[in-house]
Amino acid sequence: MFIKSILILLFMSCSSLDTDGDDIKAGPEGLYKEAKRLFDKKSYQVAQEKIKKLREKYPYSYYANPAELLNADILFQQSNYLESATAYHVYRELHPKDKNLDYVIFKIAESYHKLMPSTPDRDISITKRAIRSYEELLAKFPKTNYKEPAKKHLKEARQMVVDQEKGIADFYFKTKNYEAARYRFLDIANKFKEEEISNYSKLKVVESSYLMKDYPLCLGYIKMFATGFNEESAKKADAYITKCSKKLKKKS
Repeated sequence: MFIKSILILLFMSCSSLDTDGDDIKAGPEGLYKEAKRLFDKKSYQVAQEKIKKLREKYPYSYYANPAELLNADILFQQSNYLESATAYHVYRELHPKDKNLDYVIFKIAESYHKLMPSTPDRDISITKRAIRSYEELLAKFPKTNYKEPAKKHLKEARQMVVDQEKGIADFYFKTKNYEAARYRFLDIANKFKEEEISNYSKLKVVESSYLMKDYPLCLGYIKMFATGFNEESAKKADAYITKCSKKLKKKS
């Protein structure tokens, strides 16, 4: 039994030496191509081993850079999204003029997108990182091949931020903290230009002012927002013009 164990260990050692020898013969190009082939077969761990050998034996090779990018892709495919975001960031810092820069920024954004919480009542700081990365991609590379998925995921991320900020503002309004609600809704109206949330927030600013009995400012906000209201919101705003005007007449 002892002799058999020794023979197994010797065989394994020889196999390892043979593999190392094959890798050395393959050179950096061969190692990279083998890592890519393994990646395509979803043999991610073995692919990483090839990349590690390429790094160790040929750190200044032409194939060292694409191997680093491939390693980031492997981390992404393994659902190690925080690690993949870091790997893509490092690659970008080291290669700011890389021909695949739009892809790298897209994958940074996608890594963050995958880490977004499922509901807006949680910490959404990672969502804001995704937004910044998607916005940067679309600004710097308006014709990128990743434009459509980037726009779709950017919309999802922005909606999560809107939902969180609206939820906080609604909470203040429901608890009759109208000053805080007005401040929050005003901030939302300034930051988000989509018609639905914009009109909703502007009306809440007006309503909060009215409920605070700040009638002059209520009318002032209606005047400020007038051109931005859609037809339905304009009708509701007109009702507050009547209400506020009546209240001011009574005071005078």
